[in-house]
Amino acid sequence: MFSFETDMSNAKTQIRVADKQLDFPGILQRMIELSTCYIVLFGHWQLNCCTDNNIYAIDKNGDILWNIQDVLSEHLGNRKDVWYPQMNMTPEGLSVLSYHGIRYLLDPKQGQLIRKQFVK
Repeated sequence: MFSFETDMSNAKTQIRVADKQLDFPGILQRMIELSTCYIVLFGHWQLNCCTDNNIYAIDKNGDILWNIQDVLSEHLGNRKDVWYPQMNMTPEGLSVLSYHGIRYLLDPKQGQLIRKQFVK
């Protein structure tokens, strides 16, 4: 079971999965439920306050499988911390758009990059 509470004044979200409670900076913007995990994206009402590396995969037991930084660290070059404003599921995988105009296609269950495309 997935449930959450958002503290809007402090821009923090508490997620409960199974019997675990997880605390995240930011406001839950989008959650995608897959058969083995939940993919969550956090944001903020002020763009300049958005937390970097704001996408997580949480398994059905409440453990964090991966953070977007773990998946993309070797592909980011000097930019190790990036904000991601958008994510969607496609037939090919999880499509994630970075603030810098790069669209990444990920295998959400394995936490691996399939490919990237410059869209700027």
